[in-house]
Amino acid sequence: MKKKKSSGRRFFIALLLFLLLIPSVGFGKDLIIAGSQATGTWFVFCGAVCQMITKYMPGHRCSPTPSSGSAENIRNIDSGVIDMALSLPDVLYEAYTGTGMFKDKQVKDIRAMFNSYSFPLHIITLTKSGLKSIAELKGKKVAIGPPGSTDHKAFELLLPYYDMTMKDMQIRPLSLPDRVSALSDGQVDAIVVLTGITSSAVTELMTTKDARYIQIPSATLKKFNEKYPYYVEGTIPKGTYKNLREDVTTVFTWGVLCASAKTDSKFIYDVTKLVFEKKEEIVQIINLAKELNPKDAVKVPIPLHPGAEKYFREIGALK
Repeated sequence: MKKKKSSGRRFFIALLLFLLLIPSVGFGKDLIIAGSQATGTWFVFCGAVCQMITKYMPGHRCSPTPSSGSAENIRNIDSGVIDMALSLPDVLYEAYTGTGMFKDKQVKDIRAMFNSYSFPLHIITLTKSGLKSIAELKGKKVAIGPPGSTDHKAFELLLPYYDMTMKDMQIRPLSLPDRVSALSDGQVDAIVVLTGITSSAVTELMTTKDARYIQIPSATLKKFNEKYPYYVEGTIPKGTYKNLREDVTTVFTWGVLCASAKTDSKFIYDVTKLVFEKKEEIVQIINLAKELNPKDAVKVPIPLHPGAEKYFREIGALK
């Protein structure tokens, strides 16, 4: 009997030690990072980050997963379905503050890791239309994402600066590919798209059609940015596309990589450091990653995760 008790005690101690040694959230596990649709640049970026984690962080395997976008990503982080994800800053802000689309379900534990790369608001027309200003879109057919989409929201917020609302145009809510097709076929006068600079759909349009951008003046952007700080003024450089012969000023926003506040700080620190130290490898996978830089990375609308904050303080991006 004594021998059995001793054996049972040793088993209990061994089991206890095993449980204590199980890694906390983010350690030694299969990781999932969510981006956007499988054809989107977010999905590619998440895949690149996963490659770095799997390659340089022993004991970790990482996979990207497609999603419908920011809101779904944040909710899945909160429920523990995924580990990290990209989100647009306005949606992230609403989740953290329990406003907008998250007014019924605040996500208090969501934290930012860093800004990845920018997303300009593309307002494009065919050159033959002669349209040069948002004001000239009054009464015109404009294709845009459905109500609630990020491009729809940003454009709607811009219109009051031109004494306009959505009702002043013939709005056509369409998917991105359908928007491009509709403009190419002359079914609409202009399209509005919030996506990465080198989006394949926009690149194809600007390369195969005589299309041009409708610019937003800097003075308008300054007022807009003051009211909505999660949007910034930016420039799409001339030469980005075959037919782009001048710089384009427009609204920019960022893709923010985020995680749960409950995720282990050392893990978040390691991932953040890895991404910035292996930036050149990531750029080989997705060229948009060249925009990664510590100065812009910390301009997030919600608190940084302590692990990410520690890294940026170490390199002087935060004081």
